[in-house]
Amino acid sequence: MTKTNEKIHVLADESLGGIKREYVEVDRKAEVGDKIVIVDKRYPGDIYENGDIFTVDREAPPGSGFVECGEATSGMNCGGLIYLGEYRVLEPTNIVHIDGPDGTERYEMVDRKAEVDEKIVIIAPDDDLAVDGDIGKIATVTEVFSEEDIDASPMGWVKRSEYRVLVPAESSEEEPQPSDPIDVIANLATRVAELERENKRIKEDLG
Repeated sequence: MTKTNEKIHVLADESLGGIKREYVEVDRKAEVGDKIVIVDKRYPGDIYENGDIFTVDREAPPGSGFVECGEATSGMNCGGLIYLGEYRVLEPTNIVHIDGPDGTERYEMVDRKAEVDEKIVIIAPDDDLAVDGDIGKIATVTEVFSEEDIDASPMGWVKRSEYRVLVPAESSEEEPQPSDPIDVIANLATRVAELERENKRIKEDLG
């Protein structure tokens, strides 16, 4: 699979109880259940536009060059067909957005043993312990047991298989940004001129 320009989409993830999650665009054929974003609409009669997001809900015939989405159905497109090349698949990352006292914060979901005072998110509730609505719940670890199960507030006992640790993620504004090609070329030209002058001076000093 080939990733595109890593454009990030923040969407509610139903599999995590509606928590906002970051998705990246990937260039591959979608499968049933995948989220897709329209990037290159080709047929004027279709009701969707570039930027619209759908979930693939029906299997297309084997070897076909399209996927099918009920939400894309129209009088001009009875099957809700979206062709390969019109869309990119949105793949979930491990970065989620959690509302806190200081606003929304970015966290990375990490698959490891939690430590006291760390935040966790429930990703796979245990049938014997969970109640309706536990998936996606956030809790703070108060005690860690030898079996790597934990006690967390306000949930109580949580098994190791039920949670992921939430580690604060660096803000995207703090991540290194790609250099502007024009600036790079200008800096290289300046450096070359400096080296040429230095080389000329050395030759003159050597006679």
